[in-house]
This record gives sequence, structure tokens and C-alpha cells, in this order.
Amino acid sequence: SILGGYLAINGKITVGNIQSFIQYNKQFTQPINQIAQISGMLQSMIAASERVFEFLEEPEEIETAKGEIDTSKIKGNIEFQHVKPGKGSAFVKTKLKNLRAGTTQEITFNAGIKMEKADVRKNQLSYLYSTGDAYVFMDNNTYDQIEIPAALVENEAKFLKEGMNVESMVIEGEVVGITLPEKVSYKVISAPEAVKGNTTSSAQKDVTIETGYTLKAPLFISEGEEIVITTRDGKYFSRG
Repeated sequence: SILGGYLAINGKITVGNIQSFIQYNKQFTQPINQIAQISGMLQSMIAASERVFEFLEEPEEIETAKGEIDTSKIKGNIEFQHVKPGKGSAFVKTKLKNLRAGTTQEITFNAGIKMEKADVRKNQLSYLYSTGDAYVFMDNNTYDQIEIPAALVENEAKFLKEGMNVESMVIEGEVVGITLPEKVSYKVISAPEAVKGNTTSSAQKDVTIETGYTLKAPLFISEGEEIVITTRDGKYFSRG
């Protein structure tokens, strides 16, 4: 600008020439500046898209909570998953059973939430008899008789036999369920003869035990025998 002023004073160039040069220079450099701005925007968009795709490719982590709950020692129906998403806070998905109503419900909790521990007590009972609507047990400590509604022991009832010891679950003085021994021996009261010629080692037939429950058992099992059943799934385990 100093040089332009000097030349204009000495009549070498006019002010109009200077203005024309400045305008030409602006018109020449403006596209270059616009290209640089567009290039910068494209680079930012590419970087942002790469971060998005990296996030989408991250697998959802589903893991069992470590060192918190040992599910092998839990009696009853309960399921849970510790979910750690690619973004956001971890949470726990659960399926819980209402021990009083017998219904199940899916509930989601934020990870780390503190829950009040239920006051659950366990007593040893001996099975006596059924009234049809209820099952009568004797408390092995107090010798009191306790009636448990049939609806609460619907699954366990088919394995109950006189004198069997079971463990009751008591919440606030109310029995909400029982736990049977893992393996129990029963007398077979019905076992049809095996089909002749069937020598398959895995072949089975229907047999009925003293409680009226029917299950699959090997062909060699005969009426009057004792067999051991796993009460958890109601399957044959071995001869008694």
C-alpha cells in the first residue's frame, strides 16, 4: 500500500489502477479460500463419520456380574443379565418371581443400585398328608402342623411322599414355598413289559411311581422296584 501511494504521487499509476488491482486480487483469492473452507468441512465430516461407525461396531457386552451373586445357590426362578452397552451407563435386566403370588415379572435396574434384603427364614418340615386343597406338614422343631395351600407347591406335590423331609421358605411368618431333597427313592407301582425285540440301549418306557407321577425309565425297570428320581426335573437317575 505504501508503494502504491508513492507511485500515485509521482504520477506513475492512478488511484483507479490501485483499486482495480485490489479488486482483482480479491476475486482471485476468494475461490481459493472457499476451497480451503470446504476441504476443512469435509475432513471434519469424515472424522465424525469414522467415530460413528466405530461406535456402531462396538458389540454390546452382556456379562454375569462377578463376585456379587452365586446363582447356583439361589432357590426358585430368577434370571439376570449385567448389560454394559457401548455408550451409556450399565444396567441389570432381571426376571423375578413373586413368591407369594407365583407370578414372574421382568424388571430393569441401574447397575449399583442397593436393594433391601428380604428376611427369609428356613425351617425343616416333614410331610404328613394332603387334604386336597392343602398339604399338611409337621415342623420338626416345634412339632406344630402347618397347612400349605396346594397352589404354592403345585410343582413339588407330585414328588411328595409320607415322611419326606423338606425345607420351607418363610417370609414374615408366612410359608411361601418348599424345597425338596435333590434325589429321592420311590417305589414303582406300574411298569409295562418292554416290547420284544427292542434292544436299543437308549430305549425307555413309561413307569408310574407311588405318588402317581409318570416318567420315562429304562426298559429293565419292573413293577415293585425302587428307583431314584431327581426332583429338580423329575427324571430317572438310577435304581434305588
